[in-house]
Amino acid sequence: MKKVAVSFLSVALLISTLTACGGDTASEGSASSGDVSTDGEASYTIKLAIANSLIDPEEPETIFCNEFTSKLDELTGGAIEVEVYQNAQLGTMEEMRDMCISGTLEATLTNINTISSVYPNTMALVCPGMFANEAEVNGVLRSEWGDEFFAQMAEETSLYTAAVCANGMRCYSSSKSPLTTVDSIRGQTIRVMQDSLSVVMAEAVGVNAVPMAGSEMYSAMQSGTVDGQENGINSFINDKSYEVQNYLVLDRHMPSILLLEMSYDFYQSLPEEYQSAVDEAALYASQEMEKAIDRVNEEGIEFLEGEGIEVYEPTAEELEDWQTPAYEACSAYLKEELGGELLDSLAAEIESYRAGN
Repeated sequence: MKKVAVSFLSVALLISTLTACGGDTASEGSASSGDVSTDGEASYTIKLAIANSLIDPEEPETIFCNEFTSKLDELTGGAIEVEVYQNAQLGTMEEMRDMCISGTLEATLTNINTISSVYPNTMALVCPGMFANEAEVNGVLRSEWGDEFFAQMAEETSLYTAAVCANGMRCYSSSKSPLTTVDSIRGQTIRVMQDSLSVVMAEAVGVNAVPMAGSEMYSAMQSGTVDGQENGINSFINDKSYEVQNYLVLDRHMPSILLLEMSYDFYQSLPEEYQSAVDEAALYASQEMEKAIDRVNEEGIEFLEGEGIEVYEPTAEELEDWQTPAYEACSAYLKEELGGELLDSLAAEIESYRAGN
C-alpha cells in the first residue's frame, strides 16, 4: 500500500465553498457504487467528512479540502467527485472513523488521537518528547517506515491512511498564572484529550489532568472548572481558547497530527490508476496544508500577543525540563502497553531523519 501525506464539512457551506470542494453535499448514492457516466467513464463519489468549519478559505483544513478536490478532478478528468461535509454534520470524529471502518463513509479528516482506541500503536507516533518539530513528524511519517506502519494499520483496521500532516506541536496554556519553567504548571488543573497517554503525560509534570471532550473545553475554562488546556497554536486560536486564557508556554511537548482516513474497502475498489490519483492528490493537498499550518503557527503567536496572551519561549534547558519527565513516563507506559520494538524502531527512524537533514 502506498501511503502519502495529509492532514481536516455541512450542507450549510457557502455556495462558493461548495463549488470549490466538489459540489452539492445533498447528492445521494453510494461512493463505492462505481456508476458509469454517459461518456463511458467509471464515476465514483468520495464523501469527505470533518468536524470543523471550512468557512475561512485561508484555514489549513479548507485549503486541504479545496486542493484535494481540485487535484483529484484534474488527475481523473472529473471521474471522481468529492462531496464535503463540515461541522460534524455526519457525526463526531469517532463516529466518522467508525463509518469509514464499516464502509458507510468514504473518507474523514481526523486527529490521530481518534485512532488509538482502534489501533493503539498510533499512540507511539505522539509520544511526548519524541519529535522535536513538525518537519520531523512529516518526514518520518511520509517515509518508507511510515508506509509500512500505515499499511499494517489498514490491514488490521480497514482504515487506509491516504495522507498525514503535522498540525503543530501542542503547548500548555493557563488562566491562573504565568507559564515559564515546568515548576510553574505544577498543581494546576488542565484539560487534556480523552486518552490514557495524555493523562500520563500531564501527570508527569505535576498537572491535575482532566480528560474532556474538546466541545466542553471552552466552557470549562470559562467557568474555572479547569485552569487551562494543551493544544496546538492553530487549534488554540480556532477554538477561541485565547478568550478565556491568559498565558501560553511554547513547550512543544507533543505533535498534533491530522490524517486523511479512507475506507480501505472503498480504496481497494477503485481502479489502480484512480488509487494512484487519490494518493497523489492527497499528498499534494497535504503539502499545501503544511505550508498553511507553518504560516498560521508563525502568525498565530503575533495574533495571540495582540490579544493580550503572555507567550513564553523556554530556553533549551527549560525545554528539556518540560519534555524529559513526560517522555520518560510516556515511553515507559507505551513500552508496557505496546512493547518496546515499535518505540525503539520509531526512535531510530527519527535519528536517521535528523542525520540526513
